[in-house]
Amino acid sequence: MLSACAQVSRGTTPTTLAPIPTLKQPCTRSQIFPDEWASDILHMTTVWLDVGIDTDLEPGDMKRLDIGREPVLLANVEGTIVAVADTCTHEDASLSGGALDGVFVRCPLHGSRFCLLDGKAVDDPAEIDLKTFPIRIEHGRILIELSR
Repeated sequence: MLSACAQVSRGTTPTTLAPIPTLKQPCTRSQIFPDEWASDILHMTTVWLDVGIDTDLEPGDMKRLDIGREPVLLANVEGTIVAVADTCTHEDASLSGGALDGVFVRCPLHGSRFCLLDGKAVDDPAEIDLKTFPIRIEHGRILIELSR
């Protein structure tokens, strides 16, 4: 069986663009990793990890957190607590050893700068943005969202 994509413009009728074939056999996780996975359903879990008290991180401070396989840089940017990947995307240096300048952190190795609000690489030599982590504050505690 085929399904079709339709393009609709204001005041016109839908037209068929291209048929999209459906899969003959569903692809499931257990077919790909038969020894590792027992379920055919892929589950995504969101975990909020408590990483400390919000008053411990003063404006202009930052610190490295070792969470699982990926180190996280936690920073207080002008009163807003943010979390990004701690590793520079250019040469794997820890950004926690760098300099915090307003909303930017500078890599201590080659000087790449990243915006801590959105993870964007703003100066060479880094060209790849940093991963960002959602933060929330509950009852004075800093919580970082980790998806697994």
